[in-house]
Amino acid sequence: MKSARLTYLVLLLLLFGQVPVWAQNAESSFQTLEDLLEAIAADREEDEDLSEWLEELQDLHENPLNINSAGADELLRIPFLNEILVNRLLEYRRKYGTIYSLRELAAVEGFDRLLLEKLTWFVICGEPSETAAVRRRQPATQQLLVRAARNYPQSAGFLPKNEKPPAFEGSPEKLYTRYQYRLSDKFQMGFTGEKDAGESFLRKSNPAGFDFWSGHVALQTPKILRQLLVGDFAARAGQGLVLWQGFTTGKSADVLQVSKNLADVRPYTSTDENRFFRGVAASLHFQHFRLHLFASSKKMDANRETAPDSSITFSSLQTSGYHRTASEIEDERSVRHSATGLILTFSSGQVKVGSTLFYERFAFPLQRSGQLYQKFQFSGRENLNGSIDYRWIEGKYQLFGEAAVSRSGGVALLQGAEARLHDQLSFTALLRHFAKNYHTNWGSAFAENEKVINETGFYTGIRLLPLQRVTLSAYADWYRSPWIGYTTAAPSQGADLLVQADFRLSPALSGYLRFKNETKEGKEKSDNRYLNETLNRSQVRFHFRYEPEGPFYLRSRIETVTLRRPAREKGILFYQDVGWAPQNPPLSASLRVALFFTDSYNSRIYAYENDLLYSFFVPAFFGEGLRSYLNLHYRFSKKTDGWFKIGHTRYFDRETISSGYSEIAGHSRGELKIELRYRF
Repeated sequence: MKSARLTYLVLLLLLFGQVPVWAQNAESSFQTLEDLLEAIAADREEDEDLSEWLEELQDLHENPLNINSAGADELLRIPFLNEILVNRLLEYRRKYGTIYSLRELAAVEGFDRLLLEKLTWFVICGEPSETAAVRRRQPATQQLLVRAARNYPQSAGFLPKNEKPPAFEGSPEKLYTRYQYRLSDKFQMGFTGEKDAGESFLRKSNPAGFDFWSGHVALQTPKILRQLLVGDFAARAGQGLVLWQGFTTGKSADVLQVSKNLADVRPYTSTDENRFFRGVAASLHFQHFRLHLFASSKKMDANRETAPDSSITFSSLQTSGYHRTASEIEDERSVRHSATGLILTFSSGQVKVGSTLFYERFAFPLQRSGQLYQKFQFSGRENLNGSIDYRWIEGKYQLFGEAAVSRSGGVALLQGAEARLHDQLSFTALLRHFAKNYHTNWGSAFAENEKVINETGFYTGIRLLPLQRVTLSAYADWYRSPWIGYTTAAPSQGADLLVQADFRLSPALSGYLRFKNETKEGKEKSDNRYLNETLNRSQVRFHFRYEPEGPFYLRSRIETVTLRRPAREKGILFYQDVGWAPQNPPLSASLRVALFFTDSYNSRIYAYENDLLYSFFVPAFFGEGLRSYLNLHYRFSKKTDGWFKIGHTRYFDRETISSGYSEIAGHSRGELKIELRYRF
């Protein structure tokens, strides 16, 4: 075992040492859009569906905004712009007129080199009148996307056991399709279908084909009724204390990105089977006011139970989206959920004020199991949320916040401040308090925990550019939970710290060094009872990018983890990426070889992987093994693209992988994925 480990380590270190000497003339640090997506989302360590966010960014890339005609709301769709930067851009546009090159914005405070590099993917420069004329002449566009994926070898859920049929009803293929029709900025419609591995297709519980269907029709007008939407949609408001569906800000190396900037209702095209509404929505704009109204009714997965007196309740909502086994199929769409909402905003000059009112009702009451950590959580059939949010901007400074209350009387508060003091110095701070009895099923705010409940915390972040080619970023976050949680045995507290130095040694050579430390309390069993125990996790990451002029690029990473609990644990990950990304492909490719050694799952290490279009994959590496994958993109014609990915993981320390229905006999597993897109 030790000799194999040493051999793989030597091979990977040799890969790290092979740096080619092509000419250095790369104007942008992002060779591809995929690189930019990784830079924004690489710190997402949870099994989180970010497909909707990826689709939104891809749509912006394929339909870029005209920086000379786009309004504030349109510009705020770009995730790394905030209202301070947008206001400075609009002021520059009013003062100097048409912007002919993004390089002009280097004179605008806050628009540094890194930001301008990101903007190149989502905006264009041109005369506003020209853009309007193009839009009027633009024909309708259509897009059809199909995708298939399969893991190998098959897991236990697909195999017969003791002469019994497989536990999973369907085949091991994962299937996906999406169709979209768009007529300029006036009308759009589309549908999405998905079948997870193990779900049936065109048979048994899914005679209509895909297990999950989604669709929408949206009409946009320049009048007071700005948008009318029928079908599936998502809603966002304030700072997410009441409503926020889709990508949300969190703790990451982009230490200043903590506030939310949009309040809207938009078509839903993702495959998350839970976090969306189904019904009708309307958006009205008149002078300084914007009003979004919606009503929704849909069935949700839940653990439905019938009491001896024939009364019906459910103990929890099921959010996995899987309908493979008999029990999962029984829970499928078993509880109807109805909701109505109102989002009102007023904006004038330096001030924006908003209000959100949201009511929801389940067909049957939610009855908790009686666990102590659930004492203050939502139960019953109805919930009502109301909130007020605001944003005030004065030059280099902004204040933002939201205050919300739920039907239970619980209160949630979030208050933030941001100061762009200079191109070389920016600062942000955020205070949050979510009462233990505050209830929201659709909120998603800046927090340590997934849900907006039972947390008080303070976050501060700073960004400093001490040298022309060096950027220093840091954040610290302190938080506590006044009541016990699912993973704690008593009230708990924790703290996070991140320090990162980004550097550019030349136009082609760049990277960063990161230190991250997390201290939190979790429950551990001692003498037949659970007690809180302090857990400390430290990570050190060195990431290196070599992107010369030409089609090739290299990315290398080494990361270590040290876990301090009663028993000390360690982990280490090496990987080497080699990419081929010509400016006018028909073919682009990326290859990775990764080697990892960790003591257990607790010392796991996450690493972002390039995937298919609109896909996102951040696997957890634990144990001992070797991971490799090849990702290809081929442009058959102007209308047709294809993607292909093959991945393989070989473990050195086990003869079976995973457990339960996911168990695989053997020490290796892999995946095959293929995707085709036709635009017409």
